[in-house]
Amino acid sequence: VERLAEVEGIGQKRIKTIQAAWQDQREIRDVMIFLQAHGVGAGYAQKIFRRYGRQSVTVVTENPFRLATDIEGFGFLTADRIAAKLGFPAESPLRITAGVLYVLDKLSQEGHVYYPYEALISECRKTLSVEIETVAGAIADLARNDRIIIEDTNKDPGPFEANRRAVYLKSFYVCETGIAHRIGRLSAAPKSCRQIQVDRALPWVQQRLAMELADDQVSAVRAALEEKVLVITGGPGTGKTTIVNAVLQIFSRIGATALLAAPTGRAAIRLAETCGREAVSIHRVLEFSMGRRGFQRSEQNPLDADLLVIDEASMIDTVLMYHLLKAVPAGATLI
Repeated sequence: VERLAEVEGIGQKRIKTIQAAWQDQREIRDVMIFLQAHGVGAGYAQKIFRRYGRQSVTVVTENPFRLATDIEGFGFLTADRIAAKLGFPAESPLRITAGVLYVLDKLSQEGHVYYPYEALISECRKTLSVEIETVAGAIADLARNDRIIIEDTNKDPGPFEANRRAVYLKSFYVCETGIAHRIGRLSAAPKSCRQIQVDRALPWVQQRLAMELADDQVSAVRAALEEKVLVITGGPGTGKTTIVNAVLQIFSRIGATALLAAPTGRAAIRLAETCGREAVSIHRVLEFSMGRRGFQRSEQNPLDADLLVIDEASMIDTVLMYHLLKAVPAGATLI
């Protein structure tokens, strides 16, 4: 500091700025040296320092498994290697707890919203190489701390589900039960468009389309006019698009608002081409924003629609469907 004061044109304010920057760089260097000595590359080391700052070494030393949840792209297996170098025992509660969450997350990426309790223990043992009791204890602790949900499926067991407990990551449990609850509530609410006279609408729309609908198609259109939630399924060429077009014609005739969407942009383009109407991705219809961190359409700000048509619904995952249903107004019809 004294030598800097000797330089002409550098005042005390600039000296303090230089001093602070020097101190920050020194701390970053110390953290980098520590992390790279334990197998962490420079890229991740920078992310760790940005996340924890001066506490980086303390955090990593006390609980390296936090890296797997706090740092994007930093997996459990990498954190586990660091923990081993730091001397964490294989049966450390921190390790087993993080390992169970890692296994559940990995299974979710394979399509499992939950996993059977006994099978989960087996998968965790493969990853962690510890005894059954150790894994069972960690699962119990996670459930007590409300980080996972264990649901007893024996209340209504299927032929292959006797004596089975389902283990969910809490987020998936909230989404799955939320989907069921919201479909039930949507189905029970009255339609916003109650003025449709079904027996007059059916012959009118067939004349409008200049075609006679098959019996199953007539039944499907009737269901869309009378019910709140409808699933239309069938292979290529079975008339799904014709059914949707008929329903759209009827809703448009009474001035109802219809929205068309699909899980991907490409699927939305195909939907628009087949129906001759604008269609967008589900993320766009829900007004997803990175800057605002999430969907802007929700229960508090529902979609402006009397009819919502979702194509390629089998592509929708549990989390997206939950957010979609939260944004569907109670009076809307969902196909």
